[in-house]
Amino acid sequence: PGAPGVFEHAPSFNTLFGYAEDNKKIMMMPNGAMMKKEAPGGPTLKGGSFLKASGGYLVLNLIDVLREPGVYQTLMRQVRNGRAEIVDGGIAGLMTAKPSDSYAVPAKVKVVFIGSPYLKMLLSHNDEDFGRLFHAVAEFDNSFKIAADTVKGYLRFMRDMVTHSTGKMLDFGRDAIAGVLESAAGMAESNEKLTAQFGAVATLMQEASFWAREAGRDVVAREDVDKAVSERKERAGSSRRRMKELYGSEIFRVAIKGTEVGQNNGLAVVGDFGVPSRITYVAYARPGSDFLVSADQSAHTTGSSFDKSIADIKGFMKSTFGREKGLPVEVSIAFEQQYGGIDGDSATQTMTYGVLSALSGVPLKQGIAMTGSMDQKGNVQVIGGVNHKIEGYFDVVTEMLRREGREMDGEQGIIIPVTNVPDLALRPDVVAAVKAGKFTIWAVSNVGQGIELLTGVPYSEVLRKA
Repeated sequence: PGAPGVFEHAPSFNTLFGYAEDNKKIMMMPNGAMMKKEAPGGPTLKGGSFLKASGGYLVLNLIDVLREPGVYQTLMRQVRNGRAEIVDGGIAGLMTAKPSDSYAVPAKVKVVFIGSPYLKMLLSHNDEDFGRLFHAVAEFDNSFKIAADTVKGYLRFMRDMVTHSTGKMLDFGRDAIAGVLESAAGMAESNEKLTAQFGAVATLMQEASFWAREAGRDVVAREDVDKAVSERKERAGSSRRRMKELYGSEIFRVAIKGTEVGQNNGLAVVGDFGVPSRITYVAYARPGSDFLVSADQSAHTTGSSFDKSIADIKGFMKSTFGREKGLPVEVSIAFEQQYGGIDGDSATQTMTYGVLSALSGVPLKQGIAMTGSMDQKGNVQVIGGVNHKIEGYFDVVTEMLRREGREMDGEQGIIIPVTNVPDLALRPDVVAAVKAGKFTIWAVSNVGQGIELLTGVPYSEVLRKA
């Protein structure tokens, strides 16, 4: 009863559309020769998933369909024509088939594709049939808002994972459950949401259960979850370790203590690792100039988003200092030791602080890195990858101080946009350092707040000196 629902996990040409089985028998002739003779009734037809789903639904993973030669084109034709066609010889026979080599029966099938928004956009732009035939879309969020029912659902999922593992997975204690939920928030890069990637959560639970057994425990503890998270990062951390070595050995130079005029640290993400970038600024008299010059722009190594951020800083500076007459000064900006090109606008507030320092002569605290976009009015705006940037800078600072035989003492930290606060989902060691006052995270909404944190001088006084 009810319409059939078929989920084809391996949509090859034969599994999806079926095939014609050869019924020819080999006959021995009186002269000793051999020949094939067609059995009565012709070839046997083996229907595929498309025919089995007739009158109901056929669910397919879109990327799997696109990977198989001839499958997408044949599927679209059969959906369009409302017929299930079986071709003698399968995909090879499709190229040479005569009308007599194919067999068709009416089949009304509703096809459901599961795939990414990018694939949908790609097909919509390149195949007019796709947009016409697949016009109903249901998009699923990759995270859930943290709420009582969401947490309850997560607990039910975790319980089912343990129950259905038939003893392979240990039970989880209260603190371990909290650790899994915190990790789920980290995967969603938010402190207000939990990830919907349940496969990744299940894998974390399996690994935590393994480490609990290694420790001789019958119930998974919080330290087992933390161990699973750290081991996972370590396995995928070759580039992270290499970057820490480069900064620790001062091959890549950044300053993390003291003060300096016209120098600060921006932050970028390389892979999933945040790295600081030393930026320098030089101001000099030059009437009639364009005010701001980027060495990286001059070298043609910047992207459009970075170019826009330079234009935003110009707008802010000219609005602040040049409302009545042109600015008789030029400021040169350079991202030091950057050789692969620069793009994005997350260094806009960083560069604004550097320009103000170069103009005013007021030094900036070097232990504080910063990230954030900015509009022409000086309002700091949200950026991506905030957790990677904070954790990456934390790791670089830790490594550099370790080589000096020192630990963090509160001189280091990072400035982020206040709009990124809901995205914070940091590692336990970073959280512990913040709680201990060894590492600080400031959230600002305007560059006036940021410049006072970096200089200890009132914003109005920095502008007057500039």
